[in-house]
Amino acid sequence: MLDDKFVENAFSEAGWWKDENIYFLGLVVKPGWKVALEHVNMYAALASKNTYALINKTEDGIAIIPLKLEKTDFVLLQQLSSFIPNAEIQGVEIKNAFMAKKVVVRTHSGKPSSFTVEKKNGRILQHESNFMKFLSMYS
Repeated sequence: MLDDKFVENAFSEAGWWKDENIYFLGLVVKPGWKVALEHVNMYAALASKNTYALINKTEDGIAIIPLKLEKTDFVLLQQLSSFIPNAEIQGVEIKNAFMAKKVVVRTHSGKPSSFTVEKKNGRILQHESNFMKFLSMYS
């Protein structure tokens, strides 16, 4: 499990822990990932079948920190993280997927970042409540 302090430290190190933090865990959607690489340079992470991202919606935009699942532990890929400022976000689409939601962040440059997010996830304590807040912002 990723505890709140782990998540806060990860985003704080990158300068993306703000007053408003709505964070959750997403699984990288690989078909759209080549396009998303403009925001998250994850060539190293793509080698893994288990590529995740910590996603944090703040008052300034959306921060993305890639994670790689190794056995039962997550390893931060902090050097591959990125931030999409609000001014760059054209829209966020939420689509239904089997037992999850597909989140597509579209930017003014036309480059989407896509994630599949489980509605319930035991890996982050506040995942479900935070994801519901995120959904209410964009649904």
